[in-house]
Amino acid sequence: MGKLSEWCQAQPDWAADAMQRAATSADLTEENITAVVDRVAVAFGMSVEGDRPCLAFDAGTVVSSGARPDDVVLHSVGPIQGLDRLIGGQTLKFALNGVTVIFGENGVGKSGYTRALRHLCTARVSADLQGNVFAEGDEPEKAITFSYQKGDSQPATETWADGSPKPEILSGITMLDTDNLRVYVDGKNDILYLSPEEDCVGRLAQLYRAASGRYRGWIDANTARNTPPYGGHYSQTTTVGRLISRLQIGTPEANLPTEQDLRQAATWNLELETELAQLGVELVQGPAAVAVRYERIAAACANAVASFDAVGGALLSPIIEQDGQLLGAKQRTKQVAETLAAEQIGKQPIQATGSDVWRELYRLARQFAAEAGVRPPDQSFAVGDPCPVCQQAIGEEAARRLAAFDAFVEGAAAREALSATRAVDLRVTVLRNVTFKTDADMQALLREAAEVSSGAGTLVDSVIAFNRSLRARRDERLGQLAAGVVADLVPLPPSPVEPLRAWGAQLAAHAASLRAGDDRTAAITERIAELTDQKQLHGQIEEVVSRQKELWCRHRYLACEAALNTSPLSRLATTLRKELTSPELQTRIGEEIAAFALNHVPLQFADESSRGVSFFEVGLASSKKAKKSRVLSEGEQRALSLACFLAESHVAGRRSAIILDDPVTSLDHARVRRVARRLVNEAAKGRQIIIFTHNLVFYHELMIACLDRHTPVPALPCLIQQGNNGEFGMVSINDEPWVARKVKDRERTLRAEIDAIPDELAITSEEYKRRCTRFYAALRETWERAVEEVVLNDVVRRFGSDVGTLRLGGVEVSDEDFTLIHRAMKRASEHSGHDQAQGRQIDMPTKAQMQADLLELTGFRTTRQKANDDRASRRRGLVAAPPQAEVA
Repeated sequence: MGKLSEWCQAQPDWAADAMQRAATSADLTEENITAVVDRVAVAFGMSVEGDRPCLAFDAGTVVSSGARPDDVVLHSVGPIQGLDRLIGGQTLKFALNGVTVIFGENGVGKSGYTRALRHLCTARVSADLQGNVFAEGDEPEKAITFSYQKGDSQPATETWADGSPKPEILSGITMLDTDNLRVYVDGKNDILYLSPEEDCVGRLAQLYRAASGRYRGWIDANTARNTPPYGGHYSQTTTVGRLISRLQIGTPEANLPTEQDLRQAATWNLELETELAQLGVELVQGPAAVAVRYERIAAACANAVASFDAVGGALLSPIIEQDGQLLGAKQRTKQVAETLAAEQIGKQPIQATGSDVWRELYRLARQFAAEAGVRPPDQSFAVGDPCPVCQQAIGEEAARRLAAFDAFVEGAAAREALSATRAVDLRVTVLRNVTFKTDADMQALLREAAEVSSGAGTLVDSVIAFNRSLRARRDERLGQLAAGVVADLVPLPPSPVEPLRAWGAQLAAHAASLRAGDDRTAAITERIAELTDQKQLHGQIEEVVSRQKELWCRHRYLACEAALNTSPLSRLATTLRKELTSPELQTRIGEEIAAFALNHVPLQFADESSRGVSFFEVGLASSKKAKKSRVLSEGEQRALSLACFLAESHVAGRRSAIILDDPVTSLDHARVRRVARRLVNEAAKGRQIIIFTHNLVFYHELMIACLDRHTPVPALPCLIQQGNNGEFGMVSINDEPWVARKVKDRERTLRAEIDAIPDELAITSEEYKRRCTRFYAALRETWERAVEEVVLNDVVRRFGSDVGTLRLGGVEVSDEDFTLIHRAMKRASEHSGHDQAQGRQIDMPTKAQMQADLLELTGFRTTRQKANDDRASRRRGLVAAPPQAEVA
């Protein structure tokens, strides 16, 4: 019995059913999600429409490796529409066996093709497609055409349109670029290639999460509907109120009232209606109701008494009788002060000198003089001081006059007059601040008190009249003080304050006595509350029962969500992974790390499962926490990422293509060579390898690696470049970059350049000059390459790191060779765009001259290569054996 069967036997039936669905379906379908949701619901006591039998798990039905078709060969991609600035109508073809190397310099449109492939195939980091941001008007719809072949089936062509899911058929092809390389450095990664059993558990975890998501959505919606407090209009002390108080979002399921409890508590009939009415009448006439009324009247009396206590003191004896004394003191001290002023300073030019207004003005003048630093208030002005008013220098007469002013203002009579005036002003302020209830306010306050009895009504009338008399007395006294004459006021009526105080106290005491002797009211009140809530529940029973069901369902949803916890699946995945995947993956990663010369870095393999998903990480073998990106160099990071990627691909045992975009960025030459050979080795096993690069050294290493085998690996070089008119993404199949071509290949290109010049094109035209210049620039570069390849017999190669010492046997440079090359280079340089002096204008060569110059190069190459071969053959004999000795 397998691990999956053992696990299912220990699980509820619905879990085995879910495992069977994950085993037989590579896709996460809505049908399967709904099936799991329904069966979990039934298991937890919820009703589901229809019959929901559970399937038994059959280990023999487990489908293999997910939804990724294997053995898919990509024939081509393109035409591509609406992406970046790629020109339309281009098709990029790939070698069906061996290695396809697509070379493109920066800014020619190569990245547009890699982004398109990344969007079609499997990549850890997805890509967003972008249109031509520089185009005017509406952008065309994004679309990618591609051709492929699965196994021995017929080739097929499809077109992916923007907004569609990734093509299922290409999901087994893996794309690796810089963004996807980073994921191996930045953290842990889910294991893409697992055994069928592990894949099954992973799909089961997806089913669990999707079903749990359904329940979570229902839980959240239910919570939003039922979170606000409910039942606040019911009494918390009644039977119904206590039931309703348990219908809250936080109530445990065991404490929720049942539907039967609620319906029984909502019973209502005519007999109960009659009882409620009778109890209401009894309660209104009972001692408790009387006590409440008396307490209310007593509180109103206390309020009225408090208002009188607050204002009465200012208008009653003995305070009111002191107003005459205050006003008399003010008048007397003022007269004394004026008499003294007449004697001391009365002869001044201004007759009002010494008056209240004058004294205030003089006080301000002295304050100004003190602040200005002339004289402080306690010093007299001296001759020569500036006058505080006119600013003129003070003479002797003015000094005497000011001294007299000071003596008067500081004298006792002036101070007494000022003090008396302020006392009167304070009294006026006090009276003005006294506030009274209006007649209407007092009547409203004591209306219920007046209705108790006729005597109570008379008392209330006297209170209102007394309040009115106090207000009139205040107004009359304010008028007298303003006029400066205090006369006898109208006598007040007898004060009702104390009778009102005593009556309020009697009512309060009576109310307390009624409450103390009341045994019936509490029972009536409690019964009325019970019946009132019961009647209210009867009217809304369906709403309440609906809430009870909602809360019960929420608890069931929570139980279902908890049952769909993926922790058991993670434990199962861990067991399977450690038996079926991790050992081989760990071993293979170690081999790849060694192949890329990373053994000097202490690294360690780790794996884990979370939520049913298996992860692995190659981390630093260090006790201290550190990020790999901070410890490893850029080259080491890229080499580690390549090792992990290739190890995964190898462990997967798949045959579908892998695509790499600039995999050797930041790598040194030694690792560039290792990567090239590793990829060619993978291609030699029969796997389609597609590589995009702008690195000529890597390009050269790939070509050499394809050749440097007992059985050479086929290679298809392609170019992506800009067109003559600036078009992006021009594709050229089975074509090498110019700098990588041999002399013979360049000769064909040069011949095509000559043939492309129209015979009717005037030799004096700018177009002819442009074509001629381009031809001779390329011819000059080809002569330079001939020196490396033909004259020096490839002893040292431009993009190689070794020296071909054995090829040195074919090298010999004669004077004739030197002269021919010198003259040919000079002639090519004269026509290759070099600026000429005005006095030395060289005639533009004809097409015939171009052909002759090219023929000279071809003849030199042919003759020299034959001579090189002859020399090499002869010189190999010199080192094959010692010279033969002579014999007699």
